[in-house]
Amino acid sequence: MSIQKKEDHIQICLDPASQIGSAGWERYRFVHQAMPDVSFAEIDTSCEFLGKPCSIPLMISGMTGGSETAAMINQHIALACETARIPFGVGSMRIALEHPETASSFQVRPYAPNVPILANLGLVQLNYGFGLDECKRAVELLEADALMFHLNPILEAISQDGNTDFTGLMPKLEKIIRHLGVPVLVKEVGFGISAKVAQELRDVGVRTIDVAGWGGTNWAFVEGRRTGNSLGSVFSSWGIPTSDAVRDCSKISGLSVIAGGGMRTGVDMAKAMALGASLSSIAQPALAAALQSPEAVLAVIDRYLGELKTTMFAVGAGTLKALQAASIEVRE
Repeated sequence: MSIQKKEDHIQICLDPASQIGSAGWERYRFVHQAMPDVSFAEIDTSCEFLGKPCSIPLMISGMTGGSETAAMINQHIALACETARIPFGVGSMRIALEHPETASSFQVRPYAPNVPILANLGLVQLNYGFGLDECKRAVELLEADALMFHLNPILEAISQDGNTDFTGLMPKLEKIIRHLGVPVLVKEVGFGISAKVAQELRDVGVRTIDVAGWGGTNWAFVEGRRTGNSLGSVFSSWGIPTSDAVRDCSKISGLSVIAGGGMRTGVDMAKAMALGASLSSIAQPALAAALQSPEAVLAVIDRYLGELKTTMFAVGAGTLKALQAASIEVRE
């Protein structure tokens, strides 16, 4: 994986054309409470993630790393997450393990000493020479609270140098879960996780997934544009909308679901929680801000917080637990 590839991804993701489709939140509507019986000033959005207190059920998810631009992005996001008290997951760390000179672009713990930090590797790399030692190195490099494996078969198929052997990964994942020493989470990258796959992940010991569904940054489009591969446009409409993935995967006992993919507003976050999610994740909505400053990223986080609190007020939910029990209707 090259530094130029990382830089290309950043630039393409900044293009509004990379945002394709709908996560499906417009199909759901809360029942408005004209008499909410809560005080807006007392609404509590606090939660816990990976054993640490957070101010809002929002995570800024893995985007990048490996270049000077990526280092700045990660630093700005980490500083903002520390101030806001929310989790941060870095982008794929494969480049840091293969090219140690890039490792510093991922090392955000000094900027975010008190919030959950997640390391990130592609699960398919377990079929290409990576094992427990590499996973431990990624966690140690970041002083991470957990390791997030990402699933990206469509992206790998479109990439010119893609790793497309996804056979036999579940037993290898189970071994990592048993021996790594920190929690192991699994996410998609924008095409969604079905209930069937979520159950299989749960069966080998995964306790938290980010469904990262269709309706946000479209990595078929991104990689297709980068490589000139027409598969990118053909598969830009492929995937499970985030709202459907959240609804279906949240029914699995013992599995915590993060709603990622096309989470554009705090209203989307609230709807995800009402459908069973425990947390939401965003990436591209914070990217342009992260190129500017930590304060710009904080402004994005504050917008989501304000929208979430207003939604909670309008449905009469003073806590996240009450929000999860709020009445929500499907609009066909």
